[in-house]
Amino acid sequence: MRRIQYLKDCAIPDTVSELWAGQGRYREYLEKRLTGDLLLCGEYLEGKKTALKRLLQELNELTGKTVTRKSDITPEMIKRAKAYPFQKLFEFRNKSARCPFHDDRDPSFALMKDNTVRCFGACGRSWDTIAFVMEREGKTFKETVKWLQ
Repeated sequence: MRRIQYLKDCAIPDTVSELWAGQGRYREYLEKRLTGDLLLCGEYLEGKKTALKRLLQELNELTGKTVTRKSDITPEMIKRAKAYPFQKLFEFRNKSARCPFHDDRDPSFALMKDNTVRCFGACGRSWDTIAFVMEREGKTFKETVKWLQ
C-alpha cells in the first residue's frame, strides 16, 4: 500500500515534471542548434520516458489494473484491416485520383492491385489502408485497425 501511494504521490508526478522540463530544454537546444546538448537531452528524455513507463506498469500491476496494449490487436484483425476496400475510404475514377496529401492538379494517386495506393506525383509514397487512415484521420494504429473491421 505504501508503494502505491509513493508511486502516485511522488515518483510518477516527479518523473512527469522532469520530462516536461527536459522537453523545454530540448526545444531550446533545437532552436539554438546546439547539437551536442540536443543529443544528450534526447538521451535523457528517452531514459525518463522508459522510467515513467516502468513506474506506470508497476502501479498497474500493484493495483490490479490491466494495461491495454497493441497485443489487443490480433494478426487476423490486421489482415482484415489491410483487406478493407480502398474504394470505401477514398473516391477513385479508373483506379486513380488526386493525392489528398499534397496539392495535386493531375490524378497521381493510383490504386494498386494489392489494395494499396501510391502517389506518382510530389509525394512518391505508398500506403496500405491502415497507414492511409492513420495519416488522414490522425488515428493511432490500434484505433485504425479496430475502425477498419
